[in-house]
Amino acid sequence: MAIEVSDLYVFIKSKLDELKEEYWSETDIFLAINIAVSDVFSHTLDIYEEMYLKQGTVTATIDNKEFDLPARTIYVSSFCDTELPDNEVDYRPKWTTAQTVLDLNKDYFIGGSNGEKFVLKTASTVNDTIDIWYKQMPAMVNDTGNSIDLPNILWHPIVEIAVLHAKAKDENITPELAPLISAALRKVRGRLAELGGKKQQIKAIM
Repeated sequence: MAIEVSDLYVFIKSKLDELKEEYWSETDIFLAINIAVSDVFSHTLDIYEEMYLKQGTVTATIDNKEFDLPARTIYVSSFCDTELPDNEVDYRPKWTTAQTVLDLNKDYFIGGSNGEKFVLKTASTVNDTIDIWYKQMPAMVNDTGNSIDLPNILWHPIVEIAVLHAKAKDENITPELAPLISAALRKVRGRLAELGGKKQQIKAIM
């Protein structure tokens, strides 16, 4: 389930100094939310392979090698659990039609002209799509009607860190901000690590 920005907005605003409310614009609060989301996501995305993993496709065209990844992609999985029968957990890229597996570094790599392309070692001989499992940085929010594509378990950590960023303006706590945020991020990372899963195999392309 997604996190509703309207809920975050109301709760964070309730934590700010009402006497200074006149200088709190919506932009200030959305900025605090976006920074908090980025902090939490970036600090936890590599805990487990399955963390934030979603399925998508890359469109491949004949005689070309470089293809666009989904917007804001920061990681493409190449994980396959060979200890399970029939590779039951297999996140490796596959040609959609033939379901042929593509192996990292042997058949493809992530890079290209801007560092964010799916690049085949040999030009495609077909027009087809490639099924991938990937991680995607959440889109920035700027309206209470927006939602954040992250699990609800992250609601409280996002609120906690957003309020810290907000109070840096509200209470001039900027010098103390870094250790407080680091402590909050360590706490949420530890909480998520307790859920269990396969360790992420390769680094994100951030």
